[in-house]
Amino acid sequence: GKPPRRRAMADSKPAAEKEKGRFLRGKLSQLGTVAVLILTNVLKIDLGEHIQALRFCFAMTILFVVMVYENIRPRIKRKALRDKREAEEALEGWKKATSRSRKKSVVKKTHEEFQPHVIAMKSPEWGEDEVETKMTYTEYDAWMLNSKLQNLALQVAITVGMHYKLHYTTPLALQVVSQLLAIYQDHLVEIYIKHTEAEGDLERPWAEDDDPMAAMKKRQEQAAAAAAKEQANGGAIEGDTQAGSGQTDNKKNA
Repeated sequence: GKPPRRRAMADSKPAAEKEKGRFLRGKLSQLGTVAVLILTNVLKIDLGEHIQALRFCFAMTILFVVMVYENIRPRIKRKALRDKREAEEALEGWKKATSRSRKKSVVKKTHEEFQPHVIAMKSPEWGEDEVETKMTYTEYDAWMLNSKLQNLALQVAITVGMHYKLHYTTPLALQVVSQLLAIYQDHLVEIYIKHTEAEGDLERPWAEDDDPMAAMKKRQEQAAAAAAKEQANGGAIEGDTQAGSGQTDNKKNA
């Protein structure tokens, strides 16, 4: 019984590390924003006195993040070409192996079937509901890259609007800190720039909680589902109560 127990412990260790990594990833930027708020309040720092420097830092930070992501894009394309070439070689090997076999295979395969795939929730078109979509690793990475740039553009638009319309300065400082810390822990940066193996919490598909917009949408869907379930249970209980009272009345009349 001991060897199987050891194997079970060995199998559970990567899963625990994966969950730990998913919990820690993305939390650094949140802690950074909290630290900025605490420091500005405790030290009585008036960000309005440094508005020009703050604007410059904000602009340079966003430019830096965009440059990092755009540097990753050609790396994804090169990896896609390598994966395709390796898949074509694997396909040729499979064809040679099946041709030597006595039993001829009637199955026709393409090079895409020899590439690793991932299934993720993706919207086919803008505004449509998400459906399970099968993608290669590089297709998934390119899709995530575009999603991250779209989320960045939305955050920049909100921050700039709050600054120029409402004259808020704190969001600029928060974005500088959070964006730099987030890019340091980004999945694509880890894989394509730091050359970290896509294992543990870097294994695709990545946690939705790392994406603030996806997390917000997920919480809204969970709240709506909970409300619908509560309403359905309430209706069922009310129906059972009415049925029980009806049976009691019938017994009294009998």
